[in-house]
Amino acid sequence: MSARYYLDRLCPFMDRILALVEGSGTDSYLTGGTALSRPYLNHRFSDDLDLFVNASLDFRQQVQRAVEAIRAGGLTTA
Repeated sequence: MSARYYLDRLCPFMDRILALVEGSGTDSYLTGGTALSRPYLNHRFSDDLDLFVNASLDFRQQVQRAVEAIRAGGLTTA
């Protein structure tokens, strides 16, 4: 993919998802290539978001809240 695709389409889409998940009240955090590349290294583009929830006894609730927030933001999930 071209750099324009990432900068114009994918990065804003990822930002939207991250904002929705952040506002959902989950204990999730971003890891992986996107977490390192975008704010710090700028060495490559990443195609995915690696979100984790550690040591949570209510993992399924955490995931459900994130999914509900994404859907409430007008996006669909599979």
